Amino acid sequence: MGECQRRASGWRSRPGVANLLFQVFSNLLPKAIKYSPAGDLIQAVLEPGESQVIVSVQDRGIGIPESDCARLFERYYRGSNAVGTGLGLSFVKTVVELHGGQVTAQSREGAGSCFQVMLPSKLAAPGTAEAGNARAIV
Repeated sequence: MGECQRRASGWRSRPGVANLLFQVFSNLLPKAIKYSPAGDLIQAVLEPGESQVIVSVQDRGIGIPESDCARLFERYYRGSNAVGTGLGLSFVKTVVELHGGQVTAQSREGAGSCFQVMLPSKLAAPGTAEAGNARAIV
């Protein structure tokens, strides 16, 4: 069995992991499109590494005001130039941390944003000691 097949079967044995991570990127990518000028390109980059995988989602949209950046991942917090419930980025952070990873955001108002999701190359089941025992209601 090849390396890709081994990894794929490992993912299949933990469907919750794949489903939750799918939701993470189903949140980040549409936001990048939504807050970018019509017809503008967004960039999604996957950087596999020995110990972690980094996925970056970057746009050249409206950006996030500096005054909003510190609270960006708080539940129900919505940026002053954004619309929505304020749950999306909180959900992203919770899921990523449940998998032993972290998410960061860099932004400049009027110039766009870049969100980076860093996950261990070998994912542990959410909420286990290997994933850092993070607990949250998702």
